[in-house]
Amino acid sequence: MNIDEKTGSHPAIGSAPPPLNGMRILLIDDSPDSHRIVGAVLCDTGASIDSAYSGKEALENVAKENYDLILLDIQMPVLDGYQVKSVLRNHGVLCPIIAFTDRENGKKFQSVSFTDFFPKSQIMDSLVTFLAAHCTRV
Repeated sequence: MNIDEKTGSHPAIGSAPPPLNGMRILLIDDSPDSHRIVGAVLCDTGASIDSAYSGKEALENVAKENYDLILLDIQMPVLDGYQVKSVLRNHGVLCPIIAFTDRENGKKFQSVSFTDFFPKSQIMDSLVTFLAAHCTRV
């Protein structure tokens, strides 16, 4: 990783925005690569990132922890992102749930009660800024 010696940050990421400091984020994705990439992008933001590799594991995490934001892959085996989101909302989870997807069309995700969507193709460019806009203390 190329670190800018003046700012101490990766040039593609920029400096970490303060709004993520202390935030608890749950990443739900069956791809280990996604976990590595998101972890690398968010490692210096001050956010605490928990990982779940399946819908079942995600539901177990949410039963034990409170999160400020959930980043949820849509295409997962057994329980897909739509099913996981429905169970979470039915159990009173009110934090933002962001559809994390390869698809570019976000209208569908917003119409089925996701807070927003984030295309995986843009992860290095703008994930930190995007999540900071959704992470607010209540």
